[in-house]
Amino acid sequence: MTFKSRPVLIVQNDRYNADSRHNYLVVAPVHSIKADDWAKLRRVNYPANLILEAGEGGLTRPSVAFLNQLRTLHKNLTGDLLGELSPTRIEDMDARLAFCLGLL
Repeated sequence: MTFKSRPVLIVQNDRYNADSRHNYLVVAPVHSIKADDWAKLRRVNYPANLILEAGEGGLTRPSVAFLNQLRTLHKNLTGDLLGELSPTRIEDMDARLAFCLGLL
């Protein structure tokens, strides 16, 4: 059985990402969005979904990060870094994560 690599959004602190003593990352799965679902997702704007446009974070297609489906992933299972989100989008992600985790 072969597995297809999938993009994820790393949501943990950069300090832990860079520290070699920490072998795991906290990530949110990212899925591409079909054209007919794009307008629906933007209209609903569910707080746990971070909608990403093509080009954001190095993604080639419109996508959504499901912040209510956090996972841990060993660093050995990660591939190349696709890109980074802008500071404004990171603030949006942080607010949505706080909502999902009940930190507000």
